[in-house]
Amino acid sequence: MEYMARVPGSLMLFGEHAVLHGAHALVCAVDKFINISLVPRTDNRIVIDSALGHAEFALDKISVELPFTFVGAAIQARAGDIPSGFELNIVAEFSHEVGFGSSAAVTVATLIVLHKWFNGAEVDELALSREAIAVIRNVQGIGSGADAVASVLGGVVDYCAKPFMAEKIAVIPPITVVYSGSKKPTCEVVALVDERLKQDPDHGRQLFQQIDVCAKRSVQAIRDEDWRELGLLMDEHQGYQAALGTSNDLLDELLNLLRLDGGIYGAKISGSGLGDCVIGLGRLQNSVPFLSSRLSCLGVQLLDVSVAL
Repeated sequence: MEYMARVPGSLMLFGEHAVLHGAHALVCAVDKFINISLVPRTDNRIVIDSALGHAEFALDKISVELPFTFVGAAIQARAGDIPSGFELNIVAEFSHEVGFGSSAAVTVATLIVLHKWFNGAEVDELALSREAIAVIRNVQGIGSGADAVASVLGGVVDYCAKPFMAEKIAVIPPITVVYSGSKKPTCEVVALVDERLKQDPDHGRQLFQQIDVCAKRSVQAIRDEDWRELGLLMDEHQGYQAALGTSNDLLDELLNLLRLDGGIYGAKISGSGLGDCVIGLGRLQNSVPFLSSRLSCLGVQLLDVSVAL
């Protein structure tokens, strides 16, 4: 028997950093996937293969190390249910260096194939989301869980970590995504933001409240397909992210380049910041050659990405 899972990556639309403090976030799945297949073995060996490398270990000595830290942690979380060794083959349609939530996606995909092997039934989406979030937090200490929820549910999701809620929105916004060429680890950026806000905790709480309001307003704008309003909210949200210290000169230039195009309603950083992707609402209309040329000079990349159902 072979058990398979195909799980989308994700992008944050609204709520960065504030989601770690109880604010709402809006996150979407993207049409770049991680595919995993599991084939049981008759011995107790676990064999993992992907473009990142090869790992092999015994069922009673599960490895939770690079490059398969999250895969190993997901296996370890279900170790008591595993009846034998198995082979796991991982094929990613995007680089782990691009900010599409690869760690969350591979965690979800690993849990899905294990669940199919054990139970042979459909997975409860909210239970799977909670399990994946627990694995991710166990590995990295923090994590909003938004990327895991998007990888499970697909589409656009209104999400809150405390109290836990995840509601899929039945509207797909048009997006344009540019990768800045580098990605700073989320944990490092979160630590930098926390250190910055220690200097003025009241200002930090105010910023998180404003981000929360912005995210909640964005939900209604998407439901109404009011792209002009949603674009204004993205620009407003970017101001809050800049105030948190998560922007830089390159990201600001990329955002300004996107906003020059008549097809883009608004733009902001997607993710923790200080690298990663910027996201524009809408599709490029009249400046593709100019933008492509300028992006090439900057050493960054326009990505062919859409929201995935």
